[in-house]
Parts: sequence; C-alpha cells; structure tokens
Amino acid sequence: MPDDETKQKFLSKLDSALQRDLTKDAKAATQTIAKKATQYAPNLVKGAGAIAGVAGSGIKSLGLGAQALGGAAIGAGFKAGSVLMDTAMAAFPAMMLLLSAVFLYVTDWYMTGFNGISLVTTAPTVWGIGFWLPGFNWQAFLLDKAILSIIVIISIFSVRLRAGINNGPIILSYAALVYLIFFIFLLGGFNTGLFHIVFAVIYYAILIKPRSDTVTRANWVLFALIFFDFFGYGMVNQFLGGNFIIGQRLIFPIWFYTVLYYTWDSQKNWLTYTVLIAVILINIYALSLAAQVQMVPAEVRNITPEEKQVAIDYFVTAWQSFISRIKMLPEQMQKTYEQGLEDASGGYYGGQEEAATEEPLGIYLEKIQPASTKFYEQEPVIVWGNLRAKTYSDTPHKISLSCNTTGATTPDKMGNMNPPGSTVYTLEEVAFECRYEKGTIKPGTHTVNIMAEFDFQTEAYLKTYFMDIERMRALRQNNVDVLDNYGITDKTPTAQFTRGPVAIGIGTNDQLPIGLGKDTPAQPRLGITLQNQWNGKIKDINELYVMVPIGMSLEQIEIERLTDQGETKTETAYCNGWFEKVPSPEPEFNMFKLTKEGIRKFELPIQTYKSIRCLLEIESDDVDIVLGNTPISTKYYKVITKYDYEFTQTVSVTVEKTETKTSLIGCDVVCSNDLGCLCPTNCVKTSTENGKTCDGLKPGESLADTVKFDEAKVTYMGSQYTKDQAIDVGANSQIDLTISDIKSDEISGTYKFYLDETVISAPNPIWTRSDVGVWIMSLYSFTVPNMPGTHVLRMDLIDRNGNVVSSKIKLATLDI
Repeated sequence: MPDDETKQKFLSKLDSALQRDLTKDAKAATQTIAKKATQYAPNLVKGAGAIAGVAGSGIKSLGLGAQALGGAAIGAGFKAGSVLMDTAMAAFPAMMLLLSAVFLYVTDWYMTGFNGISLVTTAPTVWGIGFWLPGFNWQAFLLDKAILSIIVIISIFSVRLRAGINNGPIILSYAALVYLIFFIFLLGGFNTGLFHIVFAVIYYAILIKPRSDTVTRANWVLFALIFFDFFGYGMVNQFLGGNFIIGQRLIFPIWFYTVLYYTWDSQKNWLTYTVLIAVILINIYALSLAAQVQMVPAEVRNITPEEKQVAIDYFVTAWQSFISRIKMLPEQMQKTYEQGLEDASGGYYGGQEEAATEEPLGIYLEKIQPASTKFYEQEPVIVWGNLRAKTYSDTPHKISLSCNTTGATTPDKMGNMNPPGSTVYTLEEVAFECRYEKGTIKPGTHTVNIMAEFDFQTEAYLKTYFMDIERMRALRQNNVDVLDNYGITDKTPTAQFTRGPVAIGIGTNDQLPIGLGKDTPAQPRLGITLQNQWNGKIKDINELYVMVPIGMSLEQIEIERLTDQGETKTETAYCNGWFEKVPSPEPEFNMFKLTKEGIRKFELPIQTYKSIRCLLEIESDDVDIVLGNTPISTKYYKVITKYDYEFTQTVSVTVEKTETKTSLIGCDVVCSNDLGCLCPTNCVKTSTENGKTCDGLKPGESLADTVKFDEAKVTYMGSQYTKDQAIDVGANSQIDLTISDIKSDEISGTYKFYLDETVISAPNPIWTRSDVGVWIMSLYSFTVPNMPGTHVLRMDLIDRNGNVVSSKIKLATLDI
C-alpha cells in the first residue's frame, strides 16, 4: 500500500502530465495518463480504465471521497477524471450540453412520463406526520429511517477514516446527498427518474463542481437541484396553487436552465447568445400572460396529456403575443414621434391618473379558458370567462359580448355568446360562455376572440392660476418669481383623470400665472386629448362636456345654419362650432357640450389619441370675477366624457378529429372507452370520460351526491347576499339573480321553483363554470310574483328519470 508521500508525488506528476497532454488530443492524453498511472502502482489498470469515460469523474465527484471507495488506485483515476473534465470543458461545445438537457425532457415527454414525487401524499409515511391516523405503518416508518441512518453513518466514517477528510461542512454535504438519493430510491423515484439522477451526476462532474469555489458549495447546489427536480414542482403546486409557472416542469425545466447558466461563461458564441436571449424574452413576456393559461391540478404527479397541452398553449401564446408586440413596434415608435411633434406644436395634452383611486376602474374580462384542453370535431367548442365591472358611480353600464374564431368553417362565423349582453353596476361579476356547435370549427389549433363593448365615463380636471397683470409685471421687473413669492409649489399643474380605458389630457398656457387686466384682453388656450390606454379602441363618443370657471367662455363665433324649412339662420357657436353652451349643474362653472361636428373632429374610432384645441374668452367686465379677492386666483378646468369602448381578448383552442371516440346513444349510458365518448345533443355534457355518463355521473350516483348549495351566495344589482338576507324587490318586476359558489363536477337535470311552498314559473337557469368544480346559476328576467311579504325562493333538482333528488333547495330570501 503506497504511503501518503508516494500518493502525493504521484498525483502531482499526474497533474503535470494532464496539463501538458490534454492540450494535444483527448484520446492520447487518456492513454498517457493510464501509462503513467501504472508506473506508480501496478494495480491501477482498472483505475486508468475508469479515467477513459465521463462516468469515472462522475462517480469520483459523488463518491464521498475517492480513496474511501477504492484506495489510491481508484483515487488516482478519479483525480485524472476530474482534471480531464476541467480541461476538456473549455473545448466541449456548450450547445451539446444544452441539447442533452433538452433530450432529458424529451424522454420525460415520450418515454418515462417522469414528473417527480408528491411529498404531500407520502408525508404521513415518510415523515411520520400522520402517526395518529388509522393504518399508519410504524414498522415501515422505523425500518426506512433505520436503513437511512445506517447508510449515512457508514458513509461519514468511510470518508473520515479512509479518505482522511475531517472537514465538517464537506462531510455534512456528502451525507445530505447520500440521504437524499437513497430517500428517492426508497420512494420509487428510480422507476421513472433514473435518467434524472444520471444526468445530475454528469452535470455535477462537468459543470457544477469545476465552477464552484468549494466542494461543499457544489454539493449543496446539487442537493438543491435534485430536491427541486423530484419534490419541488409538486410542493409549489400544492402550497402556492397550480397557476405558478415555476410549478410546471415542462414550462420551467430546471436542468435546462442550470446548463444554460453554467455554460454561459464557457463558450460565448452567437448560438448561445441567441438561445439565452430568446428564452429570456419569451419567458418574461409569457409570465405576464400566465393568468390566461389553464393550469392542471397540483396533485398530478405524472406528465399527462393535459400538462403537455398546457406547456404547448403556454409557449404558443407567449410566442404569438411576443411577435404581435414586435409587429406593433413601428406603430408605437410612430405614435411616440407624433406625440413629441404635436407636443412641440401645442397639439398633445398630457395627464395622469388620480393617485387616490386605489383600484382600476373599467370593465374587465377574466378567467377566459376553454372548457377542455382539447375538443373533438363532432362536439361543441366552449370557452368560459367572467366579466367584472368596477366603477365609481351607481350608473348602470350596458355591455355587449360576442366571439369569433379564425378556425370557423364559414368565414366570419360568430359563436353563440350567452348571455350576449348584460347591465352591470358599481361592483359586479357576470359569467359568460362562447359556444360553437359541433362541426363549425375545423380541426387544428385556433384563436377564439372574445369581444366586449361597453359604455364608460372618464372625468378629468386641471388646475391653473390667474393674476392681475400689472402686479405680475411689477414683481417680474424686480426679478421676483411670482409663484415662489406666494408659496405656490405646484408650478406646472398636470391634469388628473379617473382610471379607466381612456386617459384625458388637458393643457393650457405654459407660462403661469396668466395675467389679466381690464384693458389687456386675454385668450388662454385650452387643449383636450383623448388617449386610448387599453388594448382596444374608443368606438364612439356619446357625450363630452367642458366646464370652465364662471367669467370665462369658449371663443364665440357666428355661424349660419340651414333650417328644416331651407332658410338660413345665424347662430352663436363656440370653438369653431365644435361646442354648444348648455346649463351647468355647478353654478361656479359654465358648461359646453361637444356637437356632432366636434365629434367628427376626433375621427373615430380612436386607437391611439386625438386632440382638439380651443381659445377661451374673458370679457373685461368678468376679469374681477375670475381674479376674485386674492393675489393669485386658482381655478380649475373640467372635462367629462361618456364613450363606447371595445376590446378583445383571445384564447387558443385545439380541435381534433373524432375517429377515436365512441358516440353514446343516451345520456345515462356509461362510457367504456379509455379515450372518452361523445354525448347526444340533448345531454348536459358534450363529451364524457371513461366510467361516467353524459350527465357527468358515475353508475349509481345521483345529482344529490354531486351538487352542493351549502356555500352558495346571491348577487342582485351588484350587491351580494347570503341565502338568509332579505332582498328588496318589487312585485311583478323583472329581475336578474345570480347564485354563485355552487359546488359540482357537472350540472345536469331539470328544475322546479317555489316561493315558500307555492310553485311559481321561472326561466330556465343558465349555468356557467366560474372555476374547477364551481358553478354560477343565473336567472335572467325572472318575474317576481305578486305576493307581498318575505318569502324564500326554493328549487327542486330533478334527475333525468324525473325523480326529485334534492327537494326545496334554499336559494334566496325575497322581501316583496
């Protein structure tokens, strides 16, 4: 057995040989290493053989110390393999490593289906968390822990006694790795995850360890990567919810990003730059769209077709949106240029949102998602979503909804939107459904456009200052800053506007304060800009009002109009005939309304911005009214506009041919096809899975087992009530009621309605899914019976055979 000094000399000479020979040729270097190794110890033949492959260096790096696994002979082999990998890495193509990471996930997709291990389902047994639960196996728990403890103890003593390593942090890191890998083995992780362990060892040897300043750090990095690969994805989904991109293995491949990170410094060329930039840009933009992607349940621990489709939709949506933004870049640059040009010439007027408005105002489309990850040619295609309204007034807003798709068999074919329109109030949410009947969308992946048009109101105001012109001139002749002299800090006021899809900019004279005198006429300018803020367009301007302080007016002109009788009539108009004066609801302001000619000036629809400019008149007799009794008079201009806004949101749907699905002949027939079945048109479901009927029930199951109203809530005119809170309604009036938070996998059956015990007529409810397993029932145009008093609205749920499975379900309390 060679002594320590002999070992050290051998390794030193071996290092010198490697540094010299590896620069020539890797194969020749390996042969040289083997020859030199056998000169120092005859039993190194096997060690030299191990040097020839990458596996030798991998085992060395994770073997709890080279000598601990085979003495000086194998130790020399590990040393040679380590130096070989460090030197060869400079010449190893980075793209090959990236492709190997891609190959790893290709094997997951097509071969193994590996998706980690769920700690949630294994925790009671593995950690002993559920020791009080029935059936907890104490024997298996203690046996697992005993085996793991023995292995870790043996590993630690082997390292200390045979490898001579006494560094505590290194020993701890090696022990943690041994514990983790054996722990994965006990849980069956090697069944489908063996490739991941092998690749982890290779990446450790080639990338992680050579680029870490200490062995301890390299070991802990490997520990963290393996732990996240096998357990992390499931933990993210379980504890943070399924909508986190980082919890989806096919969207956030940890080993691909690890290789990309470690190879960045080894070989910077145009290809690695391109890959890095493309991955970063696509993922940054895709993360902003993550809410549009339907995620799969967190408890799924095998890669399913649904998860594969999620990954495809994620990157397709990200790429399409990224490309659309690139295409819009010239338009945005032109817009910026035009704004700057008009700003210089006085034609663009800015503003900013009111800081006091905490929540965004407007009409929003949320949770838009297809009813299934894929549809078949002979079944309807359904897209769900929610429409949410947030406004600052009690004024109702009328909303119309529509949908179309690029994949319709008939050009410009519109989908059936239910409901096609609605009236919403201050804070309200409406569920909707876009439906294409079977055969109306061609096979393939297509975009469904959900379009919303609604009326909205935006208000804005601008502060400005006026001053006696003689006093202002006297101060300026003495080099006194007028505004500073009177303690005014807001020297360049900016228009403030309420939040929503449209921004209102208001501009006036740049030099403030504006000087006024009875002998010095003044005509301040007033500019107004309407700017589109959302990804839509201002379709129409219904009303626009300008309010100026009393004592001021828009510039008056005399215009001639033709009457209905063909006569010419002279009228007073304002601002080039774009406005007319109307009564003001506030006595301290004069109000002017935009005319039809003024609306045409805005050149609708507005997709960027449009501006108009007027001059103001202040008569000599009104100067004192404007100035008031203060040295500087602070006044406000106001603009109020009511408009129609239209915007579109998109979602991708996939339609496949239907040769592989069985068509059922009845709603109560159980599907026996592993690929699923198609349902008759009179059933609740369009397709069903193996073992279920077209009503979504399993054999022997009734609707009462699946539909739960326990947590249901009632919404009426934007306010939410519990089932026991009385809702004031008028007799014989037509109302819209929404019952939300109904728990069920599927909804089917027919219904009968009551007020207390009296049967009443009611429209068929419309069911829409608000989330997985959660439904909303809407009663539109429900006529309230002429039954004064407080009554309970109830419903019978009747199955397909006419049996009442849930009797007198309490829906709401009405105070008529």
